[in-house]
Amino acid sequence: MAFIDEILEQPEAIRRAVNSLAQVEDQLAPIRRRIESGDIDRIVFSGMGGSYSAGEPLLVRLNRNGKAAFGINAAELLHARGGVLTPSTLLILATQSGESVETVNVAERWHGQATILSLTNRGDDAVSRLADFPFAFNAGTEATVSSKTYTGTLAALALIGTALAGEDMARTRAGLDAAIEAVAQVLQNHEAVGAQLLDALQIDTRLMLLARGPSMATAANGALILKESTHIFTEGMNCGEFRHGPIEATGPGWPTLVFLPHSNTQQLTERLVRDLLDLSVRVVVVGPTNPDPRAGHVALPALDADIAPIAEIVPVHILAYHLARSFGMVPGQFARMGKVTTSE
Repeated sequence: MAFIDEILEQPEAIRRAVNSLAQVEDQLAPIRRRIESGDIDRIVFSGMGGSYSAGEPLLVRLNRNGKAAFGINAAELLHARGGVLTPSTLLILATQSGESVETVNVAERWHGQATILSLTNRGDDAVSRLADFPFAFNAGTEATVSSKTYTGTLAALALIGTALAGEDMARTRAGLDAAIEAVAQVLQNHEAVGAQLLDALQIDTRLMLLARGPSMATAANGALILKESTHIFTEGMNCGEFRHGPIEATGPGWPTLVFLPHSNTQQLTERLVRDLLDLSVRVVVVGPTNPDPRAGHVALPALDADIAPIAEIVPVHILAYHLARSFGMVPGQFARMGKVTTSE
């Protein structure tokens, strides 16, 4: 299946992910009881690449509800920071393939010690076999740069996080329904969206992606898939961190995507958009509203901030496809690595 076909299949793939976790609240009830009793006193999220960046909304949700939860990528957890794992740890491992070398090694090392919850695409893989609570989101086979397996991971983690935090599952499921509809709407117009992004950003060899909160997942994963798909230099960064130095590197013509969902930090991000435009930076805002008519705008429906990354990443998928084509590349094709990383 070609990259664009996998991108266009996302509404159906996300729906499969949601349906695959229909019983997640009941399945995770024993874990939630252990969290509430203090038997589990910390939650560590780990993975690599896109799977790891997908954890940001989960961690925000858990932290908001007072849970001691944090992320450590699997390479660092394996070789430098494993001392944080104890028998009182819930270790959440996300890996689309279930075979990524570092994540498999983490699962092997801490199997039978920490409580392991895994999330993979198919569930018939090395990490799932080592997990105490294996979940599969069933996005379908994917051969190119990740699109539907990433959004499937986000949807599944939204449900897992809601169950662990004790939040309103009906609200999360309604939010996911809205996100699926938003993705479908954007994809119906992917040719126009792609042309708009290419024209507004005028990308040559660089692109900045800026966000806050759960949308940091979009900035990080967007930078990753653009590197993979187009070989340009991209960086995903927190808007606050961007003001602490990196803003010095920007200037006239610098292309920048800013992700702007409705959230408690919306006004801060809007101010940054205006400041960048004053520096003659080429800015495109992705979200429900555009704070300044000088900026380009890919409009999305208003979604809960925890759910918005599912829709926000799709314009980046579209950009990756159309930018690769404009460079004369085969969109989504790996040149130096395979789909699954099996060597450290």
